[in-house]
Amino acid sequence: MSDKDLFHDLISALHSELSELAKLSVQDHDLEYEAISLEFRRARMRLKDLRKNLDNRISRAATAAKLEYTLSALAPVFAD
Repeated sequence: MSDKDLFHDLISALHSELSELAKLSVQDHDLEYEAISLEFRRARMRLKDLRKNLDNRISRAATAAKLEYTLSALAPVFAD
């Protein structure tokens, strides 16, 4: 159940951040990315933890490999 809650929280945080990004004006698009929502800033720590403990949390090897690839590609967004 805790894994289900973790993924629900992460999805909610990403959705919240995307909603905030959609509110930006065209002039703001050339600025460097900074996390906007507090929920997403907090979720970054959980995403880093998920990435470190991926094998313990995800039982299917194919799913773990896809998620690891995706998280690696998004790593710059998770940086503080």
